Amino acid sequence: MGEIALVVFCLVSLPGIFRRFGHFNKPVSIVMIFRRQLGIAMYLFAVIHLAFNWAIPVAARVFPLFPIPTFAFFGIASAILLFFLFITSNDLSVNKLGIWWNRIHSLLYIVLWFVFLHTMLQRVSIWSIIIGITAASEVASFVFAKSRRKIETS
Repeated sequence: MGEIALVVFCLVSLPGIFRRFGHFNKPVSIVMIFRRQLGIAMYLFAVIHLAFNWAIPVAARVFPLFPIPTFAFFGIASAILLFFLFITSNDLSVNKLGIWWNRIHSLLYIVLWFVFLHTMLQRVSIWSIIIGITAASEVASFVFAKSRRKIETS
């Protein structure tokens, strides 16, 4: 379930990256239409991953709650932050929260790096590479957009 959540997370991140780079094509537009639903599905996959890999074993006392491995800390922290995105992924929250909705959903960028650390601290794998490329692309797109705005205002 964690791998599915990771792939959907990267997919949900793509429209913002492409928009900042100025390339908004048909496949990205299709993802944008279903972005909220994909984000909700991603959160549910992540929670199932968390339940099977941490919560259930802790409840069954298979391993102690503390000390928690560093990679698990980043995974749990990601799930907690994603909860706030999950509960505000609806029209009512968008209308009621206003600018705070954007601020809450900016947690996505922190979560992206937490998920990268979660996967990378376990082992280097295709999953850590995929999320690492997505995280680096996110940073590069912000730098590109900011430099482009500077040039346009000059």
